[in-house]
Amino acid sequence: MTEPTDRSQDHASLDHPSQDENPNDPQDLIERIGHPKGALAVLALYMLLFVVGWVGLYFFLFLSRGATSF
Repeated sequence: MTEPTDRSQDHASLDHPSQDENPNDPQDLIERIGHPKGALAVLALYMLLFVVGWVGLYFFLFLSRGATSF
């Protein structure tokens, strides 16, 4: 059998920052919990859909109407 592991220390750094860390400093918080990968993925998906939509409007709506004449 395997011995039970003590997981109480896994998230201790999130609850109690060390003495040299400022709990209000966003950079220290990012270093402790890591970068928000899910939020970056949602942002990348949004930007991809935005660019695809803009390119689609440009080619299929604006260029299909032809050049303007004065």
